Amino acid sequence: MQSSRQQSCSRQLSLRCFLYLCLFSLILAGCAIGNSNENTPSGQGNRAPTPVSLPDNALQADKIAQIRQQAIFGKGSPGQLTWSPDGTQLALATSRGIWLYQAANLNEERFWETESATFSVAFAPQGNTLVSGHNDGTIQQWNVTDGSVLQTLKDQTGPVIAVAIAADGLTLASTDTEGAINLWNLTDGSLMRTLDPQTMVRTIAFAPDGATLAAGGADGRITLWNVADGQLTATLEGHEAAILSVAFASNGSVLASGSDDGTARLWQTDGTLLHTLAAQDAEGQLHPMLSVAFSPNSSQLVSGSTIGPILLWNVVDGTLVRTFDDHTAQVWSLAYAPDGTTLASVSADGSLRLWDMPDGTVRSMINDHPSQFWSVVFGQDSQTLAAGTHHGDILVWDVADQQLLQTLVDHTEAVNHLQFASDGSTLGSGGEDGRANSWSFPAGELLQSYRLYWNVTFSADISVMAASSLDGTIGLYAMSNGEQVSTMPEKTSGVVSLAFSPDGQTLVSSADDGSMRFWNVTDSSLRLNVHEHTSGVSCLAFTSESEMLASGSWDGTVRLWNVADGTVQQTIEGETFVSSVSFSPDNALVAVGYADGSVSFWSVDTTSVITTIDAHTGPVLGIAFAPDSTLLATAGADGTVRLWGLP
Repeated sequence: MQSSRQQSCSRQLSLRCFLYLCLFSLILAGCAIGNSNENTPSGQGNRAPTPVSLPDNALQADKIAQIRQQAIFGKGSPGQLTWSPDGTQLALATSRGIWLYQAANLNEERFWETESATFSVAFAPQGNTLVSGHNDGTIQQWNVTDGSVLQTLKDQTGPVIAVAIAADGLTLASTDTEGAINLWNLTDGSLMRTLDPQTMVRTIAFAPDGATLAAGGADGRITLWNVADGQLTATLEGHEAAILSVAFASNGSVLASGSDDGTARLWQTDGTLLHTLAAQDAEGQLHPMLSVAFSPNSSQLVSGSTIGPILLWNVVDGTLVRTFDDHTAQVWSLAYAPDGTTLASVSADGSLRLWDMPDGTVRSMINDHPSQFWSVVFGQDSQTLAAGTHHGDILVWDVADQQLLQTLVDHTEAVNHLQFASDGSTLGSGGEDGRANSWSFPAGELLQSYRLYWNVTFSADISVMAASSLDGTIGLYAMSNGEQVSTMPEKTSGVVSLAFSPDGQTLVSSADDGSMRFWNVTDSSLRLNVHEHTSGVSCLAFTSESEMLASGSWDGTVRLWNVADGTVQQTIEGETFVSSVSFSPDNALVAVGYADGSVSFWSVDTTSVITTIDAHTGPVLGIAFAPDSTLLATAGADGTVRLWGLP
């Protein structure tokens, strides 16, 4: 059944998504709990699956190599945000491309889809062109009026992390993951010189006169360079961790830096430290400063951190003026409008906001940019798709016309488990906030909501919940009233994922040490305790008749288990962390999602790989086959959900 084939992500697996999110924050790569809803092999040895009747365009083993992307949902995980020089437009870099918004009302004006994730954007001073840096090492210059590509530059040794344009509009600076800083002549696209800061540089900024370039390094140092001759003129030291953002004041005399050490610092360009500004929570803990931006008159500085609030600082004395609390997750990027009356911000909570300054009233907002999708599930009719976001919303789309039908809001953190009841009338959701919810479907009304622990999964009819706690206790709870009906007799530390078998007889728990436990649901007894994986088991998937189980691990393998006796029938060897897994409805295929964004399709009968696709630009956090087997949905840490099918 579709309900037992859903994704469940865990805090246990933390990955730095180096290719597009490493610039701003740690990204959590997840795991999937997945099952199928048709016939299944018996689990004895390697027996071929039972034949079933499927449509001609079903994703079967003999056709899966032809699989192609059919649709994409989500605007992509957000990156750098920047204003046009005249203040009429906002450009946002995302994992899908570049979105151009009208600043007056945030109406979408243009979208430039790029072949590779876009990390950074910069308007030329004249406002007629835009430059973008991409994951594939290219830099593109765009005509803002008609969206055409004017030129493409490529002389990088890695993904282009940041771009900046000098005040003359002729000089472009770029930096890549290998640490090189390149200076380009935008007139003819020639490379003028390369600077070597001897560390990876994540952020760059030109001084207002264009004569100096500031570069923030992964080693916590800020280097200042003479643009004319490429000479290093100063090194600013004091931060204790990587520099994530740098910005010059409009007068050019003060430089701001935001760091992974939880502070922003104000410097004179001769290296004198003026003020240290700390992003502290209520308990006094520091959190990384992801973005800093000066007001145009240089009197104030805003900073965004990983805990959400935007802080407004007085530049003269370094005092905190005001806190803007509307964002509920990391603030990736901040940008002042040229006239200083408006601040733009984009956050991992999915929102792009315009603030009236300096009072901090939100004037306009859109919620179109979830930074990550953690889970995905098809409705029983294969025509509805639901996905859980990093910030807690559940988005429901119509598959045929690709329209957003509704947004379900209650969770306050990532929704890492979604599951339709076997009759399709109820949607269950589990979140990193420890909440287990049930929703009427298709009405989308919240029926029940209970605060449990962080790992939650449901029985096939969503009448029973299983949840694990920090101390390793696993309990079963009635969804009707939230009361605990039983507790597993042994504690299991470091629980990563949980999965009910479709027949409701078995609950499997996996741990971060690679162990797995098979529990009898009827009496809560421990039936099997196995330990074959050499690292944490990130995801689990049952076949529909509950006889075979797939387990994916951080050790890069997927193991196929006989549920009856706990023996490993086959092992699938991968090359990187396994982040999600799912059986096809006919149980002949295993789809495996990896932390590098790829999905491989393996034959259950031969455990040989049939084909591999590059599905996402970040970890594949969820996989779900449509019940009619015509489509596959994947959810990624690149802020997109994608549909795959036959041509």
